[in-house]
Amino acid sequence: MTDPAPQTLHTIARRARVRGVRASLLASLLLAGAAYALSGTVAAEGVMLGGIAGALGFWALSLRLERIATVRPDKLQVAATIWTFYRITIYAVFLFVAYRLDTRDSHGLLGGIAGLLSTRFAVTFLALRDSRAAHRSEASN
Repeated sequence: MTDPAPQTLHTIARRARVRGVRASLLASLLLAGAAYALSGTVAAEGVMLGGIAGALGFWALSLRLERIATVRPDKLQVAATIWTFYRITIYAVFLFVAYRLDTRDSHGLLGGIAGLLSTRFAVTFLALRDSRAAHRSEASN
């Protein structure tokens, strides 16, 4: 019996990136539903804007990390700094749009921040779940 083909770093990174974005958008959608029930349409729209920004930022970050592994060491700092600036710019633009939804009460901005954080929590949850599953798999062998 032959072993299955080993997964390449690119395949593993792509799968993690897609899973992270899916989980992020699902978490944002659930949080937007809760925000709509508690605070109304503006907060829900803010959550979705923040969730989309978080998902885009995560996608860009994971692509950059995959590609930075092949960058020459003297170019590493410049590449990391440029893509960090791009990611923060994405966050700032989406949060500004969320703020403009409701400048008086800032429900849109607060929702946008919650949406950004939902991405972090979703990706962290996936990482912890995968880590525990790997640990249980090692313990059973």
